[in-house]
Amino acid sequence: MRNHYQTLGLEPSASAAAIKKAYRLYAAKLHPDRNQNDDFFTERFREVQEAYQILSDPIEKQRYDREIQGQQKYLDELLALRAREAELRRREQRFRHQQQNQKLEEVERQKLKVLQFVFFALFGFICLYLILYYARPRYDTYLPSTPQQERPILLANGLKKAQAINIMTCAKKYVH
Repeated sequence: MRNHYQTLGLEPSASAAAIKKAYRLYAAKLHPDRNQNDDFFTERFREVQEAYQILSDPIEKQRYDREIQGQQKYLDELLALRAREAELRRREQRFRHQQQNQKLEEVERQKLKVLQFVFFALFGFICLYLILYYARPRYDTYLPSTPQQERPILLANGLKKAQAINIMTCAKKYVH
């Protein structure tokens, strides 16, 4: 339904004289005889005539005003509903964004835990290697002075008999 007040460029509280003045102004501007029977102007002229017929009759104007008020209430409710829907959509987007950020933060925490584990495992292996490297027996500094004392010391360090003999022969080469 068209808003006849807008068609005539009036406020809903316009008087009968204002309605008549606006109708005459628009009728003169939009009359088809003045505009070479252009379809656009013909259509606008019909709209102005219809608006004047409804708004000039007091009974029709009251009925029309009630309809407009009902439509306005409906439009206000509709606008309020749409505003509420938009607010809910914004909240939902904000909630999804927060969830996404939490997931990304959790992934970053997991990556950090993995990197920490790898770092400490590597550090542990290096420390273990260094401890084992520096804790091993040094045969060049701990060689006994007599060959009879060599074999029991090497076997006590956990070496097999064949390994002990190899170490003794190597040590003898360097000592002599």
